[in-house]
Amino acid sequence: MEILTYLLLLLASFSGTLFAIFLSNICIEEINDVSSYVMTIIPFLISAIMFIVTEPNGRIFAAISAIIMFILLWFFRGQYNPRILYISSSFLLYLSTIVGKILEVSIIIFIYGMLLATFEASNILVYRENRNIKKSENIKLAKTIFSKYTYFILAGILFYALFEYILKI
Repeated sequence: MEILTYLLLLLASFSGTLFAIFLSNICIEEINDVSSYVMTIIPFLISAIMFIVTEPNGRIFAAISAIIMFILLWFFRGQYNPRILYISSSFLLYLSTIVGKILEVSIIIFIYGMLLATFEASNILVYRENRNIKKSENIKLAKTIFSKYTYFILAGILFYALFEYILKI
């Protein structure tokens, strides 16, 4: 895969976190309701990515690996760091280039990034009756999201460089 195409899809999948900043400013009253469901939805998204990436090896193998991933994530729901899982999903994004399913995986990672950034917004933004959000809260939210989730882009570039240029897979 061409590096420019890969970088554009990597940035497009990361832009879910940026889109969530915009949405959290519009729908501030719904943020706390949505953030309560984030940890429930994450196992479904990661299992879907796992199924898509492993499907060329056989549907039974893909289903088994997705079910195992789902059970592990569901069982350890409050004990893992979703940020680390988001950064490691950049490896699954690279694997999806090998099997030709990068568009599907990048869409799911876009949704995953939206959920994580919404979860961060629920911790930072304060709902007020007049629906005004302080500029300092928006700046803090943007800093938090960039400091925690920019590693996704760096890891994606690292995996691409490692597998395409160093290991030549």
